[in-house]
Amino acid sequence: MLRNGRKFNLDYEIDDFMFYCQQKDLRIKTIESYETCLRLFARYMKDEYGLKKLIS
Repeated sequence: MLRNGRKFNLDYEIDDFMFYCQQKDLRIKTIESYETCLRLFARYMKDEYGLKKLIS
C-alpha cells in the first residue's frame, strides 16, 4: 500500500496486495490473474522507465 513520503519497492507492494486478495477470499483464478497483470506491468515499468521504487 502507499506510504506517505516514502519510497517503496514495487514487488513488495504487489506481494502485499496479493496477500490482501487472499485475505478477502478471492478465487484462485482471480488472484492469479491479478498477479500476472501486476507483475507484467511492474516489469514493463522497470524495462521501459527504469522504475524500481515509487515515491508517494
